Amino acid sequence: GLSGSGKSTCLRLVSRLCEADTGHVYVGGHDVKAYPLDELRTLLGVIPQEPWLADDTLEWNIRMGQPSASESEVKAAIELAALSSSVQAMPKGLSSRVGERGGRLSGGEKQRAVIARALLRDAPLLLADEPTASVDALTEQAIVDALRKGKAGGGRRTLLVVAHRLAALCPSADRVVVFK
Repeated sequence: GLSGSGKSTCLRLVSRLCEADTGHVYVGGHDVKAYPLDELRTLLGVIPQEPWLADDTLEWNIRMGQPSASESEVKAAIELAALSSSVQAMPKGLSSRVGERGGRLSGGEKQRAVIARALLRDAPLLLADEPTASVDALTEQAIVDALRKGKAGGGRRTLLVVAHRLAALCPSADRVVVFK
């Protein structure tokens, strides 16, 4: 859909970052208002349009998705997010500090770190808001591949993606909704 058509608002409604004035929003067959907010949020993994990273290590930023995750789970999420080669190229690997707002990482690395965090969370509903909006074509393909693999999630994950460019994401979509 076009800018301003309500795509991101749809994601905010699902996550209850804003409430619907009229009508209902359902997740898992239940109105989102029926879920206690903390319970609803445990069902969600979020990949925001503007990746948020704290001035800490890459590992800490990824583990925010699931602090109790094992080392092998963290590595698997990094692999799925196509971030492995970037981690290996960093002087301190996962212990490398990312800088304020992830300033020491490229735009694609920031986005893939956020994807790794969301995949590590292993939530049944993954919300992605324009996950390829600010990256080059090669990075876009790596992100699309990561989302496709992450969607599999043992066959139990729903991926809800907001995008302007349908071509990149549509080949793997079960359903496409165009907002006007």
